[in-house]
Amino acid sequence: MRPELTPGTHRLTVNGVVQRYHVHGAGPVCVVHPGGPGLSWGYLRLPHLEPSNTMVYVEPIGTGESGRLPETDRYTLARYATHLRAIVEAVGGGTALLGHAHGGSVVQQYLTTYLDSVRAVVLVCSTPVGNEELVRETEENLSRFAEQQARHGEAADVATAYLDVLTATSDYTLTHALRRLFPAYFRDYWDSRAHGRYFKLRSDITAWAAPSNREGFERTDFRDRLARVRAPALVICGAWDPIIGPRWSRALEVSLPESRLVQFRDSAHMPHIEEPAAFSRVVTDFLSQ
Repeated sequence: MRPELTPGTHRLTVNGVVQRYHVHGAGPVCVVHPGGPGLSWGYLRLPHLEPSNTMVYVEPIGTGESGRLPETDRYTLARYATHLRAIVEAVGGGTALLGHAHGGSVVQQYLTTYLDSVRAVVLVCSTPVGNEELVRETEENLSRFAEQQARHGEAADVATAYLDVLTATSDYTLTHALRRLFPAYFRDYWDSRAHGRYFKLRSDITAWAAPSNREGFERTDFRDRLARVRAPALVICGAWDPIIGPRWSRALEVSLPESRLVQFRDSAHMPHIEEPAAFSRVVTDFLSQ
C-alpha cells in the first residue's frame, strides 16, 4: 500500500499551504470533496462505502486544520481544484472523484481543467451553473419549505438563514446560520425516527467564513466545458432538495456525455444521510464498474 493511502490523517503542502486529507476503507480509491465553501468535512463521511473503497476525504483549505490562504488570495474553484489535483497525484492514478454541492463545483472545475485524469465521477446535489437565477430559485424553494413545514416553528427561519449564510463574515455567524438552515437539507428533519441523528449532525456542523467571504458567490457555467469530459459520471439528486433543485442535476446529466441521473425520491439535500443504504448501493455499483 502506498504510504499516502494508509488509514488516518495525512498532510501535504500545495503552493506553501498545508492541505489535509483523511483515509478510511480499502479497495479502489475515491477522493471525496465536501460542500460549503467553508464547511467541515465530517458530514460527508461515507462509512457504508468504506468496506469496498478507499475513501479519501478532503479537508478543504480554510477549514479545520488545513492551511489558510494569504489575505491577498481568494478561495476560488480554481484554487480548490489545484489542491484536489495535489491529493489525486499523491494517492495515485486511477482514482474516482465524488463531490457534494459546492464540492461538486470543485470537481467540475477539476474535470474541465485536467481532462481524462480520473476513472469516474459522482456528483451529488450539484449544479453546472452558479448564478443569480439559482439564488432566486433557492430563496423561493425555502419560502415554500417554510410554508409547508409551518407547524414546526423553526422552519420559518430557513429563508432568512440562507441569506445570512451568503453574507456571513465570521466563523460564528456562518456556523449559526448553517445550523438554522439545516432543517431544509432534509425532506423531513423532524421525522421522529431520525430526528435524534439529524439533531446531532446539526450540532456538529462547523464552518469557517473566510472561504465563503468572497464578495459574493463565484459565478460559474460549466455546461459547454463538460461536453469534453469522457469519464463516466453518476449524477445524484434529492427529489425534495430546495437548495439545488433536481433540474440543475438534470442539466449536469445533459452536459456530461457519459452520465446517468439517479433521483432519490425520499431525500432533499443529503441523500447519503437520508437514504444511506440505497445511496451506498448505487454508488458502490457505479464505482465497481
